[in-house]
Amino acid sequence: VLKAGGAYVPIDPEFPSSRIAYMLEDSEAAVLLTRRELAEEHHCHANTLFLEDAALYQGESSNLETIARPEHLAYVIYTSGSTGNPKGVMLQHRSVLNFITGMREVIDFEASQTMLSLTTISFDIFVLETILPLLGGMTVVLGDSQHQVNPQALGELITQHSIEMLQMTPSRLQMLLGHEAGSR
Repeated sequence: VLKAGGAYVPIDPEFPSSRIAYMLEDSEAAVLLTRRELAEEHHCHANTLFLEDAALYQGESSNLETIARPEHLAYVIYTSGSTGNPKGVMLQHRSVLNFITGMREVIDFEASQTMLSLTTISFDIFVLETILPLLGGMTVVLGDSQHQVNPQALGELITQHSIEMLQMTPSRLQMLLGHEAGSR
């Protein structure tokens, strides 16, 4: 999507259906890419592509030519909506690249490392935990909602994938360190 010059709207499937519908309508999303069971649960609009459909993975496999420009929209991330409806914040490729460049100057991302992403896709730190390490050649492991709240599951995931880097809140770190699996 990014290389092709498109923009994406990250939507957490845990959001209420009404919030998802609002975000899709407000952003004027042309296509929704999701899993079949989520579309059924949230009654999503007609222009839906399902990750399970093998036909999505057919076709040209060569590296796309980048047509995105610095001023093109990269993604729209929605605020929490604590003052009413969520607001879409539009980020250009230029802003995302500046953020990534700045973070690479202060954090040592090595291609041989594996990073764990625990942040929901709809939070801006997700870019730090995924796109940034992938651009540096790192491996990224995506945790799910169970890993966010269960220190045993989180500790096992860290061990299983030999995680060397992760970002988390101090409270989540305390939860992890306070559990046998996380203190290893």
